[in-house]
Amino acid sequence: MTSTPSYKIQFWAPNFSLQDGGIQQFSRLLHQALKKSPFVSSLYLVPLRPGFFGKILFLLHALLFLLAQRPDFILITHLHLARLYPLLRFLKIPYAVFCHGIECWNLSSTRDRHALTHAAHILAVSRYTLARIRSQLPACNAQFSLFPDHIEAPPAPLSSKNDARIKLQLPPEATILLTVARLSSSERYKGHREVIQLLPQLIKTNPNILYHIVGDGDDRLPLAQEVSRLQLENAVHFSGRLSPQALELAYTACDAFVMPSTGEGFGIVYLEALVRGRPVLAGNVDGSVDPLLDGKLGLLADPRNPEELLEKLKCLLYENPFPDPGYLKQQALAHFGPEKLQLRTDILIHSYLFPQANKPENS
Repeated sequence: MTSTPSYKIQFWAPNFSLQDGGIQQFSRLLHQALKKSPFVSSLYLVPLRPGFFGKILFLLHALLFLLAQRPDFILITHLHLARLYPLLRFLKIPYAVFCHGIECWNLSSTRDRHALTHAAHILAVSRYTLARIRSQLPACNAQFSLFPDHIEAPPAPLSSKNDARIKLQLPPEATILLTVARLSSSERYKGHREVIQLLPQLIKTNPNILYHIVGDGDDRLPLAQEVSRLQLENAVHFSGRLSPQALELAYTACDAFVMPSTGEGFGIVYLEALVRGRPVLAGNVDGSVDPLLDGKLGLLADPRNPEELLEKLKCLLYENPFPDPGYLKQQALAHFGPEKLQLRTDILIHSYLFPQANKPENS
């Protein structure tokens, strides 16, 4: 009777106890799955905290564990943390890097290119990200795999749709489209402008349309100016950044989630909407197609084609091709929920990171 092989893993990640952005959320959920894996005997978290001293503490923390306990493998959830690859090569410790989106689509940094080239395993959250990396590193000998974002089961709604709208000061009779994303001038690919510019045509057939924009950043003022230029002040509501409790209300209050992005690595927000039973529209030119299972769980449109985008928005609002909220939730959790994450994590450790150790002696 053979025992289950298990390994010492060091886990390098942005500090997910302080922030909850996309990579932080990915890291937090993966860390939980690693702690439950029967193939991990020892798991040591090395978090990167903000600021210069955070980087120094990260380096000292990682080095101390590397020298004291000699892990079998390093899992790194942000490309920039892999810039310490010379140390790992010197110590002959293999490592894997998880790649998400814009941080790895244009590998202009030599350090980042070398960090990936010398990795044992490169894991991308979507086929789009995987293809972008492969095209830039054609001679890379690392093993490439898909490892998507995942989602937790949502809490039970504490309010009805009407109550949620009242609490957020949204009109109860409106047909609400929701987008949740940072409003950053460096991330204008999210699709806010494309939706805003189509609102006058949507309002012609439904004067109660309201576009609810959740998020904040330096692009909020230019977006508000565009809204004013189009005289859409009554059709667009900016909520800024919301607390987790208020964000729950925003998902409860909306009729559909829209984010026709052209530069999404994956898009956890699509899963957040799906597990709450909300129909979704996303772009079809980036990693957004993966959480929607190529259109099986939501509508896909080319954000660069206004006519196509308008047609799909009308379909989402007036034809409702996904009328069963329970189906959307069930499918999202089946493909990207905690159980699927645990399975993918166990397979990653047992079959991909240590394939030689798991081969039968006579093979």
